[in-house]
Amino acid sequence: MPPTLDKNSICFNITYTWDIIIVLMLLSQGKKRLIILALILLSFLLVSIVYVNYKVKVLTKNEQKNKASSEQVLKKIYEGKVSYLGGTNLDNIKYVLTDLLGKDVILLKASDEKLTVVEGLRVKVSGVIGKTKDGKDYLLVEEVIVNSATN
Repeated sequence: MPPTLDKNSICFNITYTWDIIIVLMLLSQGKKRLIILALILLSFLLVSIVYVNYKVKVLTKNEQKNKASSEQVLKKIYEGKVSYLGGTNLDNIKYVLTDLLGKDVILLKASDEKLTVVEGLRVKVSGVIGKTKDGKDYLLVEEVIVNSATN
């Protein structure tokens, strides 16, 4: 039993087209059979070329869009002291970067324990800026550079 295919499928259309070709071949004789076969093969070739070119153009456009959107993500670098916030919020952000005067610069979030290790130290942090559910900016930390081991 052949697999069930929807009517928009190329395989479905080709299968029934070959059935029509076979019927036409049985009904026709000699030169007429060769002409019909040649016309059908040329039409399949033309449809295949158009279909492949269309798919390549669509894929290329999608790749260009993805490349453009990924280039817009810029790494930001901040410098200050990593301080513990004292609790967790909805976005699971536990740390903040403060300047020399103790003012909050930006909230910090990391996928691992790098912020726990440098808590209380002066550091340079780099990463990608994101927004919390409250609309505040935070830095998704990718890299930490310790400036000094003293406060």
